[in-house]
Amino acid sequence: MQIIDNINHIVKNDLQDSIQPGSKLSIAAACFSIYAYQELKKQLEKQISVLENKMKKEKQLNRRMEMNAELKKLRKERETAD
Repeated sequence: MQIIDNINHIVKNDLQDSIQPGSKLSIAAACFSIYAYQELKKQLEKQISVLENKMKKEKQLNRRMEMNAELKKLRKERETAD
């Protein structure tokens, strides 16, 4: 286990490197700043935007349906983050 002190090793950078579309995040901490929530929400909104753009360009109906399901899931996660 690696200790993140948010001075030498920043949580935001670690999360940016590891969060991918479809990733799930669970946090157990004594405190979690509003700035961290804002950053996570920003990353989630970026993933939603990328997926929306890919969906617009996709020609195969079955692939668009898969993307739409993923998009709904991401939007629900974003609502939960509010």
